Amino acid sequence: MSENINSCKSMESIRDFWNKRPCNSHHSKLEKGTREYFDEVEEKKHFVEPHIMPFADFSKWKGSNVLEIGCGIDINCIYV
Repeated sequence: MSENINSCKSMESIRDFWNKRPCNSHHSKLEKGTREYFDEVEEKKHFVEPHIMPFADFSKWKGSNVLEIGCGIDINCIYV
């Protein structure tokens, strides 16, 4: 059985990779943290991940205490 090359990576190297490159954070070249940056990231995220909104049904959770656990920069938090 051949070993997958990714299984050789340490948990620390994987953590470092995702801490430096959170999902969707590179969808914009604009200055990070600005309104324009987040607007562009949101637009591109919905283009490349059109399945998220119908699946998550965020309106169902409005007014609830929700902990959204994701692997990105929390673009979806504005819908809850």
